[in-house]
Amino acid sequence: MKSFFCNKFIFALGLFLCVIFSSCDGDISLEVSGDFPAETLAVTFSGKCGESFSTMILAATGGSAVFDTAEIAAQLEKSGFSDVAVKSDGTSLRLAMKDIGCKSYLFSSGILSLENSGGKIRSLDVHLNAQKLADFYTACDPQIQMLLDLFLAPVFNDEKMSVEDYVQTVGAVYGAGAMSEISASKITMSIKPSGQGASKKTVGLASLLCGYEN
Repeated sequence: MKSFFCNKFIFALGLFLCVIFSSCDGDISLEVSGDFPAETLAVTFSGKCGESFSTMILAATGGSAVFDTAEIAAQLEKSGFSDVAVKSDGTSLRLAMKDIGCKSYLFSSGILSLENSGGKIRSLDVHLNAQKLADFYTACDPQIQMLLDLFLAPVFNDEKMSVEDYVQTVGAVYGAGAMSEISASKITMSIKPSGQGASKKTVGLASLLCGYEN
């Protein structure tokens, strides 16, 4: 998998988003502790890649496993994350890591943002909107773009498409199994700013890849 990513920044960001995109059902927890300028973001993720998309990823990368846990952990550590733990059981993945100071690419890329007032954290916001995802795709090298192209996502190609048409397109190209997986895929995000209660939102993966979610 390492040969697919040259730049460490893009590798880690691409890795994080590809893991999200390839999961039939994924749960992400983003929790901030501490106050400015000593915040720490704790990230946990658990998900499972569907059979059809697992086959596609293996064929594209030439790998023997959907998730290379050692490589994932090594690159996330090189990208500045600490307490990284990555475990995989076939097509399932569990990931935990910390971003001390909230200075990682998750913030510098604008995917996450913190609002502070008087040193106290007021909000932690997620920006997985169409423009952010399109900018990310454009910044990737051709090899990671090739991997993301497997999902045929309108948001990466500056296209407008309804969720229904997108799901049908996936089915026409990859078959009923992939269509069923992409249609059923959901991502649940739990967001907890420091000292506050958690808020949750569940978004459809197809809707996200069509640019209809933020």
